[in-house]
Amino acid sequence: MRRIIATAGVMAIAGLGFVGPVGAAVEVDPDLAEHLEFMVEEERLAHELYTLFAQEYPEASIFASIARSEARHMDAVARQLDLRGLGDPGEGRTPGDYAADELDELYDSWSEEGLVNLEAALQVGIDLEEADIADLEAALDDPATAPVERVFTALLRGSEHHLAAFTSALEDGGDCAGCTGEPNAKAMAKRAGGAGNPWEGNRGHGNGRGDGWPPDADRYQKGTPRYPAEEPTD
Repeated sequence: MRRIIATAGVMAIAGLGFVGPVGAAVEVDPDLAEHLEFMVEEERLAHELYTLFAQEYPEASIFASIARSEARHMDAVARQLDLRGLGDPGEGRTPGDYAADELDELYDSWSEEGLVNLEAALQVGIDLEEADIADLEAALDDPATAPVERVFTALLRGSEHHLAAFTSALEDGGDCAGCTGEPNAKAMAKRAGGAGNPWEGNRGHGNGRGDGWPPDADRYQKGTPRYPAEEPTD
């Protein structure tokens, strides 16, 4: 998916040069702002589709599990926007309504496909995660995202995890009675080229304080501290 959001917030940055939380003057690269605004919407797209499929196929717990993960990903990116004094483009929008027409179209097509049957919904999960991985890899190749490299890299690993889980479920014939979103070892090894679980090696950012990325899901709910976040340095 291409980055095509150009919100009023980005235009303000380009015109004024400085924004920041609680009155702090922080220069924000317009390209970084665009990446963040697109990514928070793409994570919302995934969350809303998986929530829809979880309601349609309650026997497949993979959707509810990964939807919760996507909600945490949304919080992680929203935190980066907030640190820079940027608004969330999804604020006040309903499911299926996005700041980018491209995402509106993807929600419409993927929701229609996924509501055909469970196997089709799992294939949508695969397609969505592959698109998310491609977008994150492209974003990480842009020097503008250097200040949020750790966050985007963790999101990328999460998407690889989700892709492996959906692939494993579909290869098992769509029988998800026991699916939790955890891929089996074979699927993980296939995706990682034999390197094992892509979450491995992603701990240890907490400096001994127990707050490394990614966090424990139960600690990061609405109204509580969210992901540890880099301060804006751009």
